[in-house]
Amino acid sequence: MKILLVCLISSAAFAQTAPASETAQSSGFLVDLSGPWRLSPDDRPAYAAPDYDDRAWPSLELPRGVTYFHGKSYWLRRSAQLPAAVDRTQVSLTLGAIQDVYEVYVNGKRIGASGNFDSFEDALTPRARTFEIPPEAIASGGSLRIALRVRGILFYHPSWRLLDEGPYWLTDSAHAPKDAGRRQLEERFVRHSPSLTFAAVFAVIGLISLLGWLSERERKELLWFSLVSFARAFASSYLSLALLADVRPFNRIGITPEFVFGNFQVPFFVEFVFAALGYNSWKLRAALWVGWSGALVALQTSSLNAIWIIGFPAYLWVSCLGLFVILWDWRRIGLKGVAGEQHALRLVLLLSSFSFCLTWSQLLYFNSIAFAQAITTFGEQKIPHIAVGPYHVQIDDIFWLFVSVTILALLFRRLAADRRERQRLSGELEAARMIQQLLLKKSGLSEPGLQMEAVYMPAQEVGGDFYFVLDGQMVFLGDVSGKGLKAAMVVSILIGVLRNTEERQPGAVLQALNRAVTGYIDGFVTCSCARFDAGGQVTIAGGGHPAPYVDGAEVLMESGLPLGVDAEAVYPESPLVLAPGSSMTIVSDGVIEAENAQRELFGFDRTREISGKSAREIAEAAKAWGQNDDITVVTVSRRLA
Repeated sequence: MKILLVCLISSAAFAQTAPASETAQSSGFLVDLSGPWRLSPDDRPAYAAPDYDDRAWPSLELPRGVTYFHGKSYWLRRSAQLPAAVDRTQVSLTLGAIQDVYEVYVNGKRIGASGNFDSFEDALTPRARTFEIPPEAIASGGSLRIALRVRGILFYHPSWRLLDEGPYWLTDSAHAPKDAGRRQLEERFVRHSPSLTFAAVFAVIGLISLLGWLSERERKELLWFSLVSFARAFASSYLSLALLADVRPFNRIGITPEFVFGNFQVPFFVEFVFAALGYNSWKLRAALWVGWSGALVALQTSSLNAIWIIGFPAYLWVSCLGLFVILWDWRRIGLKGVAGEQHALRLVLLLSSFSFCLTWSQLLYFNSIAFAQAITTFGEQKIPHIAVGPYHVQIDDIFWLFVSVTILALLFRRLAADRRERQRLSGELEAARMIQQLLLKKSGLSEPGLQMEAVYMPAQEVGGDFYFVLDGQMVFLGDVSGKGLKAAMVVSILIGVLRNTEERQPGAVLQALNRAVTGYIDGFVTCSCARFDAGGQVTIAGGGHPAPYVDGAEVLMESGLPLGVDAEAVYPESPLVLAPGSSMTIVSDGVIEAENAQRELFGFDRTREISGKSAREIAEAAKAWGQNDDITVVTVSRRLA
């Protein structure tokens, strides 16, 4: 700050006492080099020579405001004369924000440079810089021939460019404005600092969306929207933070982290569109990521043709893919019969996708019309913004804040509605479960000496398995195809028929059940029925159900068709005797079809081997193996006399 203060005071004194172009005082001197410089678009080493005749070259006024862009290396030349009695060991040259890479020659001697001509990796932020002129580079009469070799290729995004405001001075080293460039960067940082506030807001939005996804993992749109918000936050913050760093802000051909990761906002947003609208087509996702990969590969090459011919068109394709999907989806669902919130979400998505398409269309437009010319007039002042005191608030940040807050509100409104619907369905399922438990209320067999155990483990809140004891004499175990509430409703119909039927023979009862459901249900029902009489006499009949087991062996019996297939089906009966000390086991196919992590079924053999155990042990073994369906086990044992 002291140097800056001295510089300002000295400059004011010079302005009052002498012409700006050439001033000398005992305390220092200043030669103003602003104004016309000679320009050549060619790149020849001879242009550095002090005696080269450049009078035929056209002139260029410096400082010129916007950073000069020519498309290839060019030279600038200017003559200057030091005042008499100047200490030639303390002479400094200050140049404005000419370009990212250039070399400085004085009387044919290279005195310094900004960046490296041979590498795209070593470019420095364009800003005012000061170079010390060695005494041997100054001619005996104090004349100076200043030549600048400038690399015309400048890949900085317009947001990175400092306006060339000078100064272009020759001064004594003590009064050189060495902090001018740093001051420009700091002023620039203040100007763009609102982007940090927006970045923080976008990061918070991304965090909220991520937390929402962690609580509802099936809502992939929340995950993708969080990635969109984080990418936007990075893009907004990286620019402001890097403005204070006098280092290259890119890796190759201008591919900045802000440019690459920040622009991942585009494919993340398209993925968000797919998830929000319920599109999970692998073809769409392949089209998205193949296009994006092509854009990244093109941008990582050293070929401008690849960037303009492949890279930016691929970006445009990816951007417009989301727009096409939104329009197609809107055409598919129409404008009627859909909640207003869904239309609001699609409208916001449409505006966002259109903004992406517009951005990349503009870049392609610049390429189609002499890009080198277009970019020279595209500086900071052309970036749409609102000036609030010393701050610039970019219109793009305001737009995306509106979009992000609106989308987040709509997503969480949808999430809340889904939770309310799940709670309602959960309440209905709980009520159905309680009703089903009442219908399947446990009861035993009335025949002396018989002991029954039943275990029912539904795969969901309510299930399609059922067991029922009729008049303390007949045991039914059935399995409705399917799961959940629909299967439970069929069970209710079957229990109602059993409670009201007057039939008491297994085959006749199964016929009654079959007539009740045929033509009224989607699917079928398997069922096994056993009637227990005095002296261990048992009569069994089945409709497509696994045969019972007696003392570890499968009962040989003739089975009829599953219920609900043919209204005229007949169900044969098979007699057997349950000896004292013996037991009969009836299972649903949820036991046999239990599946472990290796996709191996529990199977008939394992079921037969454990069929002599208690109903609880059999059910627990199947569940531990891997339950994927309702499990029901009924055992009937005859005590020893």
